[in-house]
Amino acid sequence: MTMLLAAITPAQTIESSTVQSWRVKVDFDQPIKTMDPAYASANVNRPGLMVRDEAFDQAVKSLGFRMMRFQGPFEKKFDYKTPLTEKDFTTLDAAVDKARGKWGVKELLIGIHRIHTPTDENGKLIHADFPVYAKRCAELVKRYAPPGNVRVRYWEPFNEQDAEKRIKKLKAHGQSYADVAKLYVVCAKAMKAVNPDILVGGPALCDAAAGKLRTFLQGTEGLVDFVSWHDYPAGNPDTPDEKVLSSVTGNARFVGGARKLQAVLDSFPCGKVPLFLDEYQVNYRGWDPPDVRMATQFGAVFVASVLAEMSDSPVERMFVHDIFTQSYGLVGPVAKDRFAAQSGVVMDKSGVEAPHVRPSGWVFRWFNQYAGGQWVRCDVKMSEADRAHERGPLLIVCAWRNDDARVVMLVNKDVQPRKVTLHLGKEIPSDGFALPLRVMTIADGRPGETRTSGTKKGQITWFLPDMSVTFIVHEETPKEADTP
Repeated sequence: MTMLLAAITPAQTIESSTVQSWRVKVDFDQPIKTMDPAYASANVNRPGLMVRDEAFDQAVKSLGFRMMRFQGPFEKKFDYKTPLTEKDFTTLDAAVDKARGKWGVKELLIGIHRIHTPTDENGKLIHADFPVYAKRCAELVKRYAPPGNVRVRYWEPFNEQDAEKRIKKLKAHGQSYADVAKLYVVCAKAMKAVNPDILVGGPALCDAAAGKLRTFLQGTEGLVDFVSWHDYPAGNPDTPDEKVLSSVTGNARFVGGARKLQAVLDSFPCGKVPLFLDEYQVNYRGWDPPDVRMATQFGAVFVASVLAEMSDSPVERMFVHDIFTQSYGLVGPVAKDRFAAQSGVVMDKSGVEAPHVRPSGWVFRWFNQYAGGQWVRCDVKMSEADRAHERGPLLIVCAWRNDDARVVMLVNKDVQPRKVTLHLGKEIPSDGFALPLRVMTIADGRPGETRTSGTKKGQITWFLPDMSVTFIVHEETPKEADTP
């Protein structure tokens, strides 16, 4: 398989006199909470485009996603009044089979986007047709989740019905978001009538709208198995980098948004309902005009910042938008990468069908290789100027531990290289002939990997390139393939 290769280039070559220092203390013996192994999941906007050759299958599998959300899930939109045919399922069947058989995916979520909701030409919901729409949803469940053969366990009956334009149309007809909740109830009951063991949720909110979630939960009769929402800090490529990066740690979006939604959930006697951030990226409309930041090193730093910061939020799983390159994606043929010529990303161009992994794809590849276990405590020391920077804190850190490894992920959001001193504990080996620390870095649009000796009295100093993502890993039993 031809793909972007990791260069063996240790970050230690940066001149120490040019950088300012940060300090990080990681306590691997102080767990905070459990990490869901599917924490870093992904969307597939066009499942049919993902059905490709063996080289592409291996590239997708290498990203390590344990869960995917199939949006659509068809290639075209359907009238809800028209029953689905065998032909309509052809590409979706193939994509589901690929996910379960070739890409290493353990769980699938189908978000039903491309079956028109029961509305008239003016946007009024047609209550009498709710059972008709629900029947289409149930047909999908019969196909992919009949009792005894559940290939797709998670379901969203519709998507982003809280959009501002949509709400205005409802209000014009004396309706409200409460009517959307009524549609959900009819759908959830029809879908669970096929198989009560499936998980139905939503409402796939456009953003962390606590008021809309409250209205939704008040009208859904306890039929919500998970709550989902979306978050994009930009709607235009001209949105400043600083605003995009600082949004992750603000009160309104991402971490702040998750906490607002959890507060709403806590006010209902519905038990434990997981939160899914099941769409996020730099720009919700990144294709027109093109926002090339999603294809560059900036995209890698952004998604890594989200992964790290959200580890301290109530969210259980997050789904980047999405896998197949074109505008948003992580991996795909060079010829399908719309931003290739503009982004300056280094690619293997040996053939137009060669699998190409963008910088953000490498973040997920290395994150998911070690995902699972327990998040552990991290304490970061930096100057007040660095902490209160217009980009948000310039160093973002998260760490976790499982039976296989201890992992620290460091995100340098500064446009300058920085030195970091990490206190990792004395249990990491510091002598002998082995090189017990694996260091993987995504910097300047390229992945790089090296091995280094262990800590000295539990401490190691490393240099973080500007706008970079670095993983420092101690493996309990290094895999044979990783041995230099």
